[in-house]
Amino acid sequence: MVLRVGLIIFLSLSHTLLASADWTHFGLRPLAMGNAFVSISDDFNALFYNPAGLATVESWDGEFLNPRFTVSHAAIGLADDFVSSQSSSLSDTERGVEFLEIFEKNLGVPSRLSMQFTPHLIFPHFGIGLGVDIGQVEVTVHRQLEFDVSARSGFTMPISYAHSFLADQLHLGVSVKPILEVFSIDEQKLGLEAFEKISKGVDGLKDFLRSGFGVGIDFGLLFQPKIPMSPSIGFSFMDIGDTSFKKVTFSSEVPVSAPRLRKAAVNVGFSLTPFTLAGLELKTAIDFHRINQVDSFSKKLNIGVEANYNDWIRLGTGLHQGYLTAGLDFDVGLFGLKFATYQVERSTYAGSKENLSDRRYSAEIHILL
Repeated sequence: MVLRVGLIIFLSLSHTLLASADWTHFGLRPLAMGNAFVSISDDFNALFYNPAGLATVESWDGEFLNPRFTVSHAAIGLADDFVSSQSSSLSDTERGVEFLEIFEKNLGVPSRLSMQFTPHLIFPHFGIGLGVDIGQVEVTVHRQLEFDVSARSGFTMPISYAHSFLADQLHLGVSVKPILEVFSIDEQKLGLEAFEKISKGVDGLKDFLRSGFGVGIDFGLLFQPKIPMSPSIGFSFMDIGDTSFKKVTFSSEVPVSAPRLRKAAVNVGFSLTPFTLAGLELKTAIDFHRINQVDSFSKKLNIGVEANYNDWIRLGTGLHQGYLTAGLDFDVGLFGLKFATYQVERSTYAGSKENLSDRRYSAEIHILL
């Protein structure tokens, strides 16, 4: 078991995958229900999806130690293949052939490993959070020893306020969010030429490594008329005007360039609560994300359903980028456990290339608060 975990970490750090540009710091509860959360935003995830949702929060909530681990299905399979090859009694020649077969089997298949934290403290109308990427590394291996590489370490810290109008039916919110990219590698194709350039000195890193600081502005709206089934219409405008970054150099010996612009994302959503009885609540939601950006409809559509019993246990399912999602959220105050599985489409539209879709498994735990 230890060997398997170690291999997953090693292989994901050295053979990871091409990253997609997430428009926010995604939460496991939203991902479980298809990532359709813009019109719900009734917990700390409002800090990252729609700051207007803080106006609907009824009491304070805080978590300070909540590590999240994510691994892709391909990384697990790759680790299993290597474990199996090492446990078999083969000669060095046969083991070399088996290694090449494993390498060939995984050509063009993405893998991923990441670790994140989301400490936060929210109150009715106000909140502050920290979306931390401790390490997020991704690669796709190609022939001729070429790798599509992406990696990130940094944080986003939204500081948000929301206010209610029209007898608590209209909620408006705004966030100011400092963003620090400690380092990032954006969808770089690294081949023999790139490795040769890097091997000649650290100056070659400037073309690949990015590090910088920026401040983004988010705006959100929720309209929740007080009628049966509690309909909610959500709108969020994230990174208004695009968020630019100023280069930050942590070491004079390692040259870097400034991170790329974080593009503005306009998102809309609609949700209903069609069933409520004896502490059991059922929510349904549909979102369209990044409607202002050029992308296929199938990658913008998110649909979700969530069953909630007294905020102790939540079961979610949905569709995210054309693929099924599912998850569990168990919270008894001093202890909480979240799990979600979802799939990310790497090609132009959902289902166009099977080996470019990335099934992921995420688990998060929080203790005390």
